[in-house]
Amino acid sequence: MMTRYFQRLLARLQGQRPELAAVVVDADGIGCGADRLVWHDIQRVEAYRRDAYIGDCLCLSFQGPGERWLEVSEDSPDWASLGETVHRVLAGAMAPQDWFLRLMAAAPDQSVNVYRAP
Repeated sequence: MMTRYFQRLLARLQGQRPELAAVVVDADGIGCGADRLVWHDIQRVEAYRRDAYIGDCLCLSFQGPGERWLEVSEDSPDWASLGETVHRVLAGAMAPQDWFLRLMAAAPDQSVNVYRAP
């Protein structure tokens, strides 16, 4: 995940628009680039805001087994359908409109717990 972050940062510093990995959401799980988590392995989903030079960038982080994390930002393709899919597939996950409102009301350094496995 850090390598992808540094690649995007370097591209911005060089005046290029970084290419974002496509988000793949299907019946089996979620993937972003080479990273993939299956739905039943997801332990936690957190929503947070990240400073994006001008304004904030919304992100969702998915915790898998062994403290493995997958981060998806709102700039990623298919972001719009991701929140609804998480809500539909992970029983007990917060609806996207609910976590979005809580995130906007939260302090900049606070995250919102969207889902936690029982």
